[in-house]
Formats: sequence, structure tokens, C-alpha cells
Amino acid sequence: MKRAAQAGSLGLVMGLMLVAGNIPAVWASEIRNDRKELRNDQKEIRSDKQDLRQDRQQLRQDIKSGDKDAAKADRQNMRKDRTDLKQDRKEQHSDRKDLRQDKRDLRQDRVTTKHSGAQPGGGGHPARAGHR
Repeated sequence: MKRAAQAGSLGLVMGLMLVAGNIPAVWASEIRNDRKELRNDQKEIRSDKQDLRQDRQQLRQDIKSGDKDAAKADRQNMRKDRTDLKQDRKEQHSDRKDLRQDKRDLRQDRVTTKHSGAQPGGGGHPARAGHR
């Protein structure tokens, strides 16, 4: 009976070590993905700003030339580019928020595993798990 209890606790400890060992890897993966999304958002924002600058220059040229139809089309393009820029900034804000939350979750999981006795990375000797 004693051996069955030790085997059960050994399985529990091994399971805790596996779960605790994977927590940092999972959160690290999430954090990497969030950072990648932020980089992509920054590229899109840069591109939208450049498009907006080009539209302004084109609008100035069309106003100077007196072409009202082209100026109207340029204003519509500027409106569209502003909308795209606004949407990209919202996405960036959301991605930053996700990154902060993932970092908080990682810190919390590390604290939780530290206080639960399971070591991140699966440290400890499994044969001595019942003797702690």
C-alpha cells in the first residue's frame, strides 16, 4: 500500500514538473508572437503614414493645377489612409496590451510554480519526489 501511495505521489510530482516546465516555454512563445505582431503593426503604420504624405503632396499639386476632380479623389484617398492608420494604431494598442498581459501571466505562473514546490524546467530528482 505504501508503494502505491509513493507511485501516486511520484506521478503527481512528475505531472507538476512537466506542467511547470512547459509554462515558461508556452508564455515565451506567446510573447514572441506578440512582439512579431507589434513589429508588423509598426511596419503598417509607417506605410500608412508614407501613403498619407504622398496623398497630401498629390492634393497640393492637383489644387495648384486647378484639377477639381483629381483633388476630390485625393481627399478620398487621404480619408481612406487616415482610417487605415487609425485602425492600425488600434491594433497596435491591442497587441501591446496582449504583450503586457502575457508578461504578467508569465511572472504570475513563475511565482505560482515557485511557491507550489514544482520547479520550472522540471528540476529535482523524480526518485526522491516522495521524500520531500
